[in-house]
Amino acid sequence: MCGPRLQNKNALYGGGTGGYTRNMTVYLKYFNSDEFLLVPCFQTTRNKNLFKVLQFPVRLINDLYTFILNLIKEKPAVIHIMGQYRSAITREFFLVLLSKLFRKKIIYEIKAGSFIAFYNKANYFKKSLTDYVLRHSEVILAEGEIYIDFINNITGTNKCYYFPNFVPSDEVPDLISPKFKSNVLNVLFVGYCYEGKGIFELVRGLDFCAKNNEIIKLTIVGEESPEFGTWIDDYTWSGNLTIVRLGKLPHAEVLQQMSVNDVYFYPTKHGGEGHNNSINEAMMNFMTIVTTKIGFLTSVLGDSAYFLDEVNDEAIYDIVRHIIANKHEAVEKATKAKERLVEYYTSFKQIPILNSYYKIAVKS
Repeated sequence: MCGPRLQNKNALYGGGTGGYTRNMTVYLKYFNSDEFLLVPCFQTTRNKNLFKVLQFPVRLINDLYTFILNLIKEKPAVIHIMGQYRSAITREFFLVLLSKLFRKKIIYEIKAGSFIAFYNKANYFKKSLTDYVLRHSEVILAEGEIYIDFINNITGTNKCYYFPNFVPSDEVPDLISPKFKSNVLNVLFVGYCYEGKGIFELVRGLDFCAKNNEIIKLTIVGEESPEFGTWIDDYTWSGNLTIVRLGKLPHAEVLQQMSVNDVYFYPTKHGGEGHNNSINEAMMNFMTIVTTKIGFLTSVLGDSAYFLDEVNDEAIYDIVRHIIANKHEAVEKATKAKERLVEYYTSFKQIPILNSYYKIAVKS
């Protein structure tokens, strides 16, 4: 399996770079099969403190060298590439090209929610590389169901399958402390704090509620963009609103925050949104989820969440007042979300399905 190294300091939650690392960790730890053994081939990740133009050739040579060594040493039957496309498509093209030279089968897994936009806007060079990767993969896995017809039309095949993001079954808690048990509404946000995640609107909308006599505590987990950091430092909010800024946190500490908060607010406007880890983890921790219809979130959550039609202060104010006035309904949605998570999005459900895709690839 080709993906980012596990012990990546950037893999803390709320930094905008940890999703792929978390997926890689879960696959390697929880994949169990009598037929296949999953062996990692770690790829480098971009160091945002160094110039991108200098990093690209060095990283590419290093990754291809590591890949060839693993091909020779491990002699894999199937190469599973965790596709990041976009700026990674050149590397992924060479991984597939080398795999074909070594006569290996390919599973290309497409994560995040920006593949269609990337493909439609790509220049001729990147689109050609992407076409090669797709057409020379025996199996393509898509995190979003909306990708399936799109990719099958490109390849002229039916080799694209839906494969959602999932959580380890042993992390799903059996019991959670009761929600909505105090006069304080405990709200949690997890993510990179910048304009595209709706964090400005969230703070202002909650402050509007607090100024109308609601008592609210907002806990923010995530790296702060310079714009948000400056803005929140200068912002004066109502005495009924408490804001706790925790920065980036390790996985276990994020789960602990989810266990003690009532509502998970994820008012994202980010065009590349997919089926992110934090939504799954909010579902398994019995949280009432408020989010948007962007990416794959409506298909993942169904009717088990509240959806914002627009991300603005007034919409957030309205939904918070609705939840406070209808806590029984909110708990029902949280219950449905937990049930939906257990039914579809756990390693117990998805690892056997992944094993079946490996079988398809081998036989192709």
